[in-house]
Amino acid sequence: MSNMIDEAREKARKNIMDKQLTDQEKESYINGASNRCPKCKSEDIAGYAIEVDAGGCWQTVSCNECHAEWNDIYTLRDVEIVIESDDDTQSN
Repeated sequence: MSNMIDEAREKARKNIMDKQLTDQEKESYINGASNRCPKCKSEDIAGYAIEVDAGGCWQTVSCNECHAEWNDIYTLRDVEIVIESDDDTQSN
């Protein structure tokens, strides 16, 4: 029985690994093809709410053609003040 469980776990692990993107697929998606599914290249994709947590944010996206699902992961690259504070007592 234990051997069957181990085999099932190994098969599930292999299935997950087979679904991972190659470096080339990731690079293509990040550098301009983010309006297409990174697996089947369909434009029929849907993005969901952007999730924010301390230190980062991400958006789950899915393909309506091949049913792949992935996370777009965002990084902070800049900051700008849009309204200056009138309160001179605020500390940095």
